Amino acid sequence: MTNLASSFDDIPEPIRPADQPPIRTALDLHRFWRMVLGPLGFSRRSLWICFTDGDGRVNPALQQIDDVPRRAGYADGAALMELLAHLRDAYADGAVAICYSRPGRGPMSSDDRSWARALNQAAGRFDVPLWPMHFANDSAVLVFAPDDLLECA
Repeated sequence: MTNLASSFDDIPEPIRPADQPPIRTALDLHRFWRMVLGPLGFSRRSLWICFTDGDGRVNPALQQIDDVPRRAGYADGAALMELLAHLRDAYADGAVAICYSRPGRGPMSSDDRSWARALNQAAGRFDVPLWPMHFANDSAVLVFAPDDLLECA
């Protein structure tokens, strides 16, 4: 019997972008982020951005934005989504995948969730299709759940 927990967290072998299997499911996307991020351990807050086309093929131009603020507001999300809306050729008929990473081992915080909320809200305004957003710290790679996107009172 296969141990799903260990296989879910295993780091896939690096693959050349041209050989990367298409991303068609949430599990495919999680495996992609585990491969890209490699051994976990971050020294700064970053956004990792990649594009998939309509067939799920990954555009090899992975972008990394370092030293992002601890907490995001709508203006932060809107600035990035406005830029991504102008880069539609990079993901023609596809979607944008984003992973927010930060140092530390603590659980996902409200500051972390602010990034997912800001980017998801702005993506809707600028009509940028997004894959489910991911979160990474020094101990885990997780997907932001739908509840993480809700504004808490």
